[in-house]
Amino acid sequence: MNTYYVTRWGNDISGPDEEDASFIVVARNYKSAAELVDSMLTGQKPEVISNFCHRITELGSAHANSEKIILGPVVSRVLYHDDVGIPDNKKWVRDSLEEGWEEFSEYYED
Repeated sequence: MNTYYVTRWGNDISGPDEEDASFIVVARNYKSAAELVDSMLTGQKPEVISNFCHRITELGSAHANSEKIILGPVVSRVLYHDDVGIPDNKKWVRDSLEEGWEEFSEYYED
């Protein structure tokens, strides 16, 4: 199991105008972490907030027996994604629920 920092972006000019929400998640992989957060956000009205997560950073390993959200949603500007020291292959980004995940370096190549 690994620990992930998962973010749902807010303040999108073309969409919902809400604060960013962050989660700390324990999961087998980043896709499982996204599924846990997405399932929590699914009940939210998309016209009120984005109802999926946009960014995931692997923080490290976790000694846990089950996948779960251990903190969140937390609305905070304190937890930014500078990710200093975390390799790009441990960070994933997407812009919509229909898009696949891209590694950080691939996403920002354009």
